[in-house]
Amino acid sequence: MDDGPAPRGPRTERWRLFIAAPLPDWLREEIDARVTPMRSASPHARWVHTANLHLTLAFLGDTHPGDVPQIVDAMRGAVSGRGAFEARIAGAGSFGGGRRRPLVAWLGLEPGARELVDLMRSLQVLLGIPPEERSRRREQVHLTIARDAAPDLVERLREIIVPPLPAWVVDAIWLYRSHLGSGPPRYEELERAVLAGGDGDG
Repeated sequence: MDDGPAPRGPRTERWRLFIAAPLPDWLREEIDARVTPMRSASPHARWVHTANLHLTLAFLGDTHPGDVPQIVDAMRGAVSGRGAFEARIAGAGSFGGGRRRPLVAWLGLEPGARELVDLMRSLQVLLGIPPEERSRRREQVHLTIARDAAPDLVERLREIIVPPLPAWVVDAIWLYRSHLGSGPPRYEELERAVLAGGDGDG
């Protein structure tokens, strides 16, 4: 006898989710090699673990796992008709500053920034994020390197991208689940959406 669809589980269950474009392994390793000498000079900064470097497109936060299929549909809708594109790390900057908003040091992109922002906007619409909330979100895709950073760290970040880092091809976006613990977060790849012409392997 057909008992109907499987239960979705209690609505109290939550996964910490986000959508991002990953970096290829070789690029993360190259960034790590250039950043490593800076870590000892800024020991109070909270450095992003090398394996966790990524370009966030949508932070979903605590989400019921039963909502994952709809999120994946939104991802596939966002990439529909879009081709894979080239990106390159370029420039550096910071957000925040002060006691309540710790300084976040990041690396920028050029080329690739416009395409990633377009993907971000499309995702926000397809995920049903209200216009008033979308207007409050920062429309900039960046690579976070460190939090609680000293202001001079940004200048030193500009120095590490000389000579320029090689370009890579963004060919997929991924839905990640973040597992928090005593060490750095562990990011679990759940689903991907591949852009036209890409294979999604980085």
